[in-house]
Amino acid sequence: MFLAEYSQTGAIIDYLIDTYDKDAKLTYNDFPNKYLLKPWYFFQMSGQGPYYGQKAWYVYECRH
Repeated sequence: MFLAEYSQTGAIIDYLIDTYDKDAKLTYNDFPNKYLLKPWYFFQMSGQGPYYGQKAWYVYECRH
């Protein structure tokens, strides 16, 4: 269960791109670029996202 909780965000991003971005306005459909983009948004999901959440917590919530 632990792994499934943290892997859902990437699955949601993949689902939204595959379902709603048929014209490839937000992503790439060609072979090398489509798979070169995935490490970037997985980094955004697992690397920067938690840090931005921590900053929001300490700036806005921790003051009270």
